[in-house]
Amino acid sequence: MAALLAPLGALYGISVRARLRRARPFRPKARIICIGNLTAGGSGKTPIAIAIGHALAARGKRIIFLSRGYGGRLRGPICVNSAQHSASDVGDEPLLLAAHGTTIVARNRA
Repeated sequence: MAALLAPLGALYGISVRARLRRARPFRPKARIICIGNLTAGGSGKTPIAIAIGHALAARGKRIIFLSRGYGGRLRGPICVNSAQHSASDVGDEPLLLAAHGTTIVARNRA
């Protein structure tokens, strides 16, 4: 089985290296905690972000959640307001995050 997946792994590696060569680093002024992985969904990223947000807020830190808004139609940047926006506007995860702190949706997160 590994022999069958090796060519796909090599192609994936080539695509990652090409993307990294084109990348322009963004240096934010704020401290950032990035929560993500190669799994698209269902791996617990949103609950972990909420837990970390609560822990930092308890220490007096100002937190802002930033999301691409997967599943929503608005490109942003937009501050999510659960009274104004629906899941079709901003995606379901940003609505959940907005219940726990300021949440901004932007396709271009930089």
